[in-house]
Amino acid sequence: IVEGTQLNDTTILLAGSFSVAALAIITEVGFGALERAMTPKGLKIAQKRGH
Repeated sequence: IVEGTQLNDTTILLAGSFSVAALAIITEVGFGALERAMTPKGLKIAQKRGH
């Protein structure tokens, strides 16, 4: 992103921006899966019941 800004090159800027956005989405999905995997079974049951 910085290089694209410095060179005033939209292609490099967009490539960097899409890369960062993809990395953010992958990280969010990964942490969500980790959170679901690490939540104790008893807490999952209580959440389903609305407690």
